[in-house]
Amino acid sequence: MPIGVIQNLNLSHNRQFNRIFEIGSERSYFISGRTIGQLTIARIMYHGPSLLRMLYAYYEDLIPPTVISSVFPNAGAGSISNPHDVKIPPGYENLFLNLASDLFNQPVGMLLYLRDSNEDTVGAVYLEACYVPNHTWATDSQGVIIQESAAIQFERCVPVAVSALSLITGSTAGVLTP
Repeated sequence: MPIGVIQNLNLSHNRQFNRIFEIGSERSYFISGRTIGQLTIARIMYHGPSLLRMLYAYYEDLIPPTVISSVFPNAGAGSISNPHDVKIPPGYENLFLNLASDLFNQPVGMLLYLRDSNEDTVGAVYLEACYVPNHTWATDSQGVIIQESAAIQFERCVPVAVSALSLITGSTAGVLTP
């Protein structure tokens, strides 16, 4: 399910390195550590579900007292009941703002499908085990818009093979001819 028009998207990876110095020498060695990935999404909320609602659009919990319907017809949720029962409501209908809800203890997967201004595919990656540690929803008295953003940490970024634009190669790449 598309989240909608995104105003700002940042994808970053941080990798830890330990520097080990050799005894009796000026030499040093680097030992690679773990990689931590984070994604930040920002958009203008203009109509429809909030960003947190869209990130968990697939989720369905039909066990009272907290009943959450999925945003779209979900064959997976319909055939297998989700074993997680939401105790603390994330919100109602289109507006999910309560990040303290136990709904957000569930990880989600996210496909980033990148297109250029001509709607040609540039590439795609799938982010596994995404959690939302930060959500911001803001407006002001002089403003006419509601801004929202979410910071998302993911466990792994997996490249997805898609039919994409071919790379520009050759000695004339980047050279303008009159």
